[in-house]
Amino acid sequence: MMVKLFVMAKRKKGISREECLKHWQEVHAPLILKTLPGVKKYVQNHALTLPVAGEPPFDGLAELWFDDLESWRKAADFYMGDSGKIIRDDEENFLDVHSHQSFVCEEIVIKDNP
Repeated sequence: MMVKLFVMAKRKKGISREECLKHWQEVHAPLILKTLPGVKKYVQNHALTLPVAGEPPFDGLAELWFDDLESWRKAADFYMGDSGKIIRDDEENFLDVHSHQSFVCEEIVIKDNP
């Protein structure tokens, strides 16, 4: 059973949306892929500002895929431990880490039509 970690991210005050998304994609993503164990797939969803709706409440949604709950637990232990400090420190550079919201899900595919 593959599981996904979803993290809703908001930029840090004082940096532009463009700076935040650029850092997230060009600096943070390679750091995640290099250091966080067990990641099978990593997708960044950058929120769009729409004319009618205005600025979204979050700047993006990250999806991190793991083989199973045990793999996710190992990644979570790594992230929270001393080894994960490099990731947490980088997040402080561009994200409002106190506004993060995250949850782990099992994917149920209703339609898959590539």
